[in-house]
Amino acid sequence: MRKRSIVGVAALMLSIMSLALSGCTQTDSTAVTSKAQAATTSDKSPRPSLTSSGPVFEYGRVRNLVGASPQEVGHYAQQYAQAELNQDGSTTVPQVLLSRPIVPAEMASLGMGCIYFGTIEEPPLMLVILKGDFDLRGVPGGGMAGPSQVEYMGLTFDIWSARVTHFVSSPKGGFFQGLLNDSTIQEDYPGQREKLKAQQTASCREDKQPRTMHYGDTAPTAIMPNP
Repeated sequence: MRKRSIVGVAALMLSIMSLALSGCTQTDSTAVTSKAQAATTSDKSPRPSLTSSGPVFEYGRVRNLVGASPQEVGHYAQQYAQAELNQDGSTTVPQVLLSRPIVPAEMASLGMGCIYFGTIEEPPLMLVILKGDFDLRGVPGGGMAGPSQVEYMGLTFDIWSARVTHFVSSPKGGFFQGLLNDSTIQEDYPGQREKLKAQQTASCREDKQPRTMHYGDTAPTAIMPNP
């Protein structure tokens, strides 16, 4: 009789231990599940995503615009204008009127002047025309050819460097009237339309200088002799 009691107690103890272990296992499993769910939720948090044409292009944070669509370069130009052509701190975002690829020869035919790189490779270019409130004070060459306060800017971006390599300013937009095919835009000065037509027929001089440096090479430093 005593043996049965001992056996019964032992069985009861084993049963209690089994339940205790089962409870511990269930608690640990719940904790692991909760951590897994938390990790899954964390993984689904918003992150910078890649677009079909490349990464998000943010002014001041990218070194090139390779792979950017015309729309993305237009957005990049808006950021550039707000950072570099806005002296009064206005939060108004300029409007993109045009954004498309362009080549140096076409720039001349549009009356935008001639541009020379002097390197073996020429970078791809993108022209963006913006309308807004721009202040060219402090911009190299900005106030030399006209007013410093303008409403229209034509920015030509070097895609390989993400920099403006050429720009044209127009106080009222008259310079871009033909390019935008918008006859409602006013001339900047009387007779501008006829003058632009004459400029568009002029061709750039041929660049006969030998091109020995590759794009991105550092030009050799000239050491001046002591007097």
